[in-house]
Amino acid sequence: MSNRYHLSVDETFMLKGIALLLLLVHHLFGINRFVGLYDDIFIGSHGLVNEIGKCSKACVSIFVFLSGYGLTRKVELTGGLGSLDVFYRKRMLKILANYWLIWLLFVPIGVLVFDRSFDMAYHSGVAWKLPVDACGLAYLFGFYGYNATWWFMSCIIFLYLLFPFLYKAIRNRQGLVLVSTFAVLFFLMHYMPREIWPYTIPFLVGIILGFSGFEKTVSEGGGGKMLMTVMFLVVALFFERSFNPFPILSDTFFAVSLCYFIKLCPSNIFVRDVFSFIGKHSMNIFLFHTFIYSHWFRNIIYAPRNPILIFLLLLFVCLFISAAIEQLKCIIKFQKIINI
Repeated sequence: MSNRYHLSVDETFMLKGIALLLLLVHHLFGINRFVGLYDDIFIGSHGLVNEIGKCSKACVSIFVFLSGYGLTRKVELTGGLGSLDVFYRKRMLKILANYWLIWLLFVPIGVLVFDRSFDMAYHSGVAWKLPVDACGLAYLFGFYGYNATWWFMSCIIFLYLLFPFLYKAIRNRQGLVLVSTFAVLFFLMHYMPREIWPYTIPFLVGIILGFSGFEKTVSEGGGGKMLMTVMFLVVALFFERSFNPFPILSDTFFAVSLCYFIKLCPSNIFVRDVFSFIGKHSMNIFLFHTFIYSHWFRNIIYAPRNPILIFLLLLFVCLFISAAIEQLKCIIKFQKIINI
């Protein structure tokens, strides 16, 4: 019996679900300009909810790690990378098609209904910033787009462009190519937004584990001591982020530890289904949730003032909207469009 395992599709969706919940916590409570909109619990001069919100930015590394892992598993299971043009066309179309759909649904509403004009969003240079933002590349060009959360689009597009080179270097054990790639990245980091280049680390770890799999340290359903150890590691790495000047390393370990936790934790089917369900809506909600809690309905979302109620209100509203978007995708045969 093999002593390695890979994440199942449901487990991957569960991890995306956890990452999305952390994303909502981070944006609701970890951003300074929203601090006065909810009731915090203060320990000395530190707000507990605010600190948890800041630590929840670890969600980005989970998404990036899963992207590297998932791309590698798909390429391996479909017989190889193939030509670069086919890979880029297929993968970029898939991620950009979702982005464009949300863009077309939400940006016009923002402009026409909520009076958030392009001049207000971009401040200047609308003529060139608008098409760049529509391609998901705003942050690579040094500015936040119409929706500031979309900086992650620039990050993931950059990593997708990088993937074939990292994949080939690791698969063929070409250490020189890998070192050369990171030497180039080290040079480019002086010209790239600082939020992007560090995420090559969890992305690379995802690719490596996509090949090797995870160590099967205990049999499934057993290992109470191992589960407690991993649970402690997950919690410790989460809060260690507050004291780490370069948290991307602890975030990467946090993402990997969560994978082990998901595998070891004897959660019931209902809990797994709930997280998996949320994970299936993670892409939609990532793309539009900022409109709901920040641009359009901030006063309504933060009205309860209780952090738990604020979080649940945003989550349920976002799930409802995402479910409607999925129905729209079925009506317009969205999946057929992106599979052309």
